[in-house]
Amino acid sequence: MRTTTVQRPGREIPVCGWKAVEAVFARRPECVRRLFFDPETGRRTGDWCRYLARERRIYRQVTPAELEKIAGTVHHGGSSR
Repeated sequence: MRTTTVQRPGREIPVCGWKAVEAVFARRPECVRRLFFDPETGRRTGDWCRYLARERRIYRQVTPAELEKIAGTVHHGGSSR
């Protein structure tokens, strides 16, 4: 994924990769502050985006280059494997 930011006491932690983000949404969706994903993944994020929209949180589809910049690594789990 893509990448998401999780709120922890006193800090935000980036979480990268489909399985990791899926686990956060399954266990503690209220901790998710923002979600970024590439076009390839966009079709699979519908439920998460609906949840974030209801909670008035940020979610956005970005290019693979933008995702790399946001995640701070090329190992973000996006389409460039």
